[in-house]
Amino acid sequence: MTQITEDTFEQALHIFREAQEIDLHGVTFIDPYGMVGLLEIGELLKSQGVQKTLYLPESEEVLKYLERMDFFGFADGYFTLKPVPTSSIRKIFTKSKLGCLT
Repeated sequence: MTQITEDTFEQALHIFREAQEIDLHGVTFIDPYGMVGLLEIGELLKSQGVQKTLYLPESEEVLKYLERMDFFGFADGYFTLKPVPTSSIRKIFTKSKLGCLT
Protein backbone atom coordinates (compact mmCIF):
# COMPACT_ATOMS: atom_id res chain seq x y z
CA MET A 1 0.00 0.00 0.00
CA THR A 2 1.50 3.32 -1.05
CA GLN A 3 -1.31 5.67 -0.01
CA ILE A 4 -3.52 5.92 3.03
CA THR A 5 -6.46 8.09 2.06
CA GLU A 6 -10.20 8.23 2.45
CA ASP A 7 -10.46 6.07 -0.69
CA THR A 8 -8.05 3.37 0.52
CA PHE A 9 -8.79 3.38 4.22
CA GLU A 10 -11.32 0.53 4.27
CA GLN A 11 -8.71 -1.78 2.72
CA ALA A 12 -6.04 -0.48 5.10
CA LEU A 13 -8.31 -0.95 8.12
CA HIS A 14 -8.72 -4.65 7.40
CA ILE A 15 -5.00 -5.15 6.82
CA PHE A 16 -3.93 -3.18 9.90
CA ARG A 17 -6.39 -4.87 12.27
CA GLU A 18 -5.30 -8.36 11.19
CA ALA A 19 -1.53 -7.77 10.98
CA GLN A 20 0.80 -8.35 13.92
CA GLU A 21 2.70 -5.20 12.91
CA ILE A 22 1.68 -2.20 10.84
CA ASP A 23 4.25 -1.56 8.14
CA LEU A 24 4.10 1.88 6.52
CA HIS A 25 7.56 1.71 4.89
CA GLY A 26 6.15 2.02 1.38
CA VAL A 27 3.60 4.76 2.10
CA THR A 28 4.32 7.82 -0.03
CA PHE A 29 1.14 9.76 0.70
CA ILE A 30 -1.25 10.04 3.62
CA ASP A 31 -4.18 12.42 3.86
CA PRO A 32 -5.78 13.75 7.06
CA TYR A 33 -8.46 11.03 6.96
CA GLY A 34 -5.80 8.32 6.76
CA MET A 35 -3.75 9.86 9.55
CA VAL A 36 -6.72 10.18 11.90
CA GLY A 37 -7.84 6.69 10.92
CA LEU A 38 -4.49 5.26 11.99
CA LEU A 39 -4.83 6.99 15.34
CA GLU A 40 -8.36 5.62 15.71
CA ILE A 41 -7.09 2.10 15.03
CA GLY A 42 -4.45 2.63 17.69
CA GLU A 43 -7.03 3.87 20.17
CA LEU A 44 -9.33 0.92 19.47
CA LEU A 45 -6.50 -1.58 19.87
CA LYS A 46 -5.34 0.09 23.08
CA SER A 47 -8.85 -0.21 24.52
CA GLN A 48 -8.55 -3.96 23.81
CA GLY A 49 -5.17 -4.13 25.54
CA VAL A 50 -3.21 -4.42 22.28
CA GLN A 51 -0.24 -2.28 21.29
CA LYS A 52 1.13 -3.01 17.82
CA THR A 53 4.44 -1.96 16.34
CA LEU A 54 4.09 0.75 13.70
CA TYR A 55 6.95 0.86 11.19
CA LEU A 56 7.17 4.41 9.94
CA PRO A 57 7.22 5.44 6.27
CA GLU A 58 10.50 5.79 4.41
CA SER A 59 9.20 8.95 2.74
CA GLU A 60 10.74 11.99 4.37
CA GLU A 61 7.84 14.12 3.08
CA VAL A 62 5.27 11.86 4.76
CA LEU A 63 7.26 11.90 8.00
CA LYS A 64 7.49 15.69 7.94
CA TYR A 65 3.75 15.93 7.34
CA LEU A 66 3.01 13.57 10.22
CA GLU A 67 5.31 15.57 12.47
CA ARG A 68 3.63 18.88 11.52
CA MET A 69 0.24 17.35 12.32
CA ASP A 70 1.53 16.17 15.74
CA PHE A 71 0.76 12.57 14.78
CA PHE A 72 3.69 11.30 16.84
CA GLY A 73 2.48 13.02 19.99
CA PHE A 74 -0.63 10.81 19.88
CA ALA A 75 0.67 7.71 18.09
CA ASP A 76 3.36 7.16 20.71
CA GLY A 77 0.59 6.36 23.21
CA TYR A 78 -1.01 3.77 20.93
CA PHE A 79 1.87 2.11 19.06
CA THR A 80 5.46 1.08 19.48
CA LEU A 81 7.02 3.32 16.83
CA LYS A 82 9.93 2.04 14.79
CA PRO A 83 11.67 4.36 12.34
CA VAL A 84 13.34 3.39 9.11
CA PRO A 85 17.09 3.14 9.82
CA THR A 86 18.34 5.91 7.56
CA SER A 87 20.34 8.94 8.58
CA SER A 88 18.02 11.49 6.95
CA ILE A 89 15.02 10.21 8.87
CA ARG A 90 16.97 9.98 12.12
CA LYS A 91 17.74 13.70 11.70
CA ILE A 92 14.02 14.46 11.65
CA PHE A 93 13.50 12.59 14.89
CA THR A 94 16.54 14.13 16.54
CA LYS A 95 14.82 17.49 16.15
CA SER A 96 11.41 16.21 17.24
CA LYS A 97 10.16 15.14 20.63
CA LEU A 98 10.61 11.52 19.56
CA GLY A 99 14.37 11.73 19.13
CA CYS A 100 14.70 8.61 21.24
CA LEU A 101 13.20 6.27 18.62
CA THR A 102 15.37 3.29 17.81
